[in-house]
Amino acid sequence: GIGKEKKLKHAWETIDRVFADCISKKQEESAKGEDHQEGCNFEGVYCVTGEDKAFRSAATRKGLRDNIVSFIFATQDTTSSVLTWFFYSVAKHPSVEAKIRDEIFKNNPQELNKLVYLHAALCETLRLFPPGPVLSRIAVEPDTLPSGHRINGNTNVVIAVHAMGRMTSIWGDDCHEFKPERWITEQGEIKRVSHYQFPAFSAGPRICLGKELAFMMMKATAATIIYNYDIEIQEDHPAEPKSSVIFHMKHGLMARINSRGT
Repeated sequence: GIGKEKKLKHAWETIDRVFADCISKKQEESAKGEDHQEGCNFEGVYCVTGEDKAFRSAATRKGLRDNIVSFIFATQDTTSSVLTWFFYSVAKHPSVEAKIRDEIFKNNPQELNKLVYLHAALCETLRLFPPGPVLSRIAVEPDTLPSGHRINGNTNVVIAVHAMGRMTSIWGDDCHEFKPERWITEQGEIKRVSHYQFPAFSAGPRICLGKELAFMMMKATAATIIYNYDIEIQEDHPAEPKSSVIFHMKHGLMARINSRGT
């Protein structure tokens, strides 16, 4: 191949080589009982788990490689959208930014599970600015919705995720406020909310498989940037959503980034 085809071929060879090394290492560690890594570990999901024969048979090296690549690329547009709105919201709420930065300073930024307030701020961003503003499901057969409405088979049911995140009946009178505290319990832990109340990652059997990976990527990115930089939004910047499948900011995020010199 030449031109773009040649570049694509080389890119896939690089992906194959990198993931082959990762998968081989993980399988060796698992075989020796040396797999002690904590957190989200997508190689381990396939290499370690597997009493189910059908699951094991699908976990070939190529299949595993394809699934890992799918997880990574599936989160690219959605996480970039969430992070754009996150940094916009945080910059507009200095007290929130200060609390996140204080939490990062008190903990090792690499220990993402300890960054509770950051996680709460990301949940609040997902509530107000879900990357998928609507969900669509087609009824396989006639059914009755929880509201009592009867629907026929092959009916397309649309769930307005963006609207649900701003309903007083679900989130209270302060539903339009950016308030990470609503996600934190009195014990200082993340409040568990039903996916049907907060369907940013869908719900039920079709819930997003990359949810934990997405949170890991978003927290790592957000913690790194907030720890090292100050973000100043342009005064006249129009924060308007773009009409698309993904809830992108229409004109992008226009901001000045200043190093903190830490």
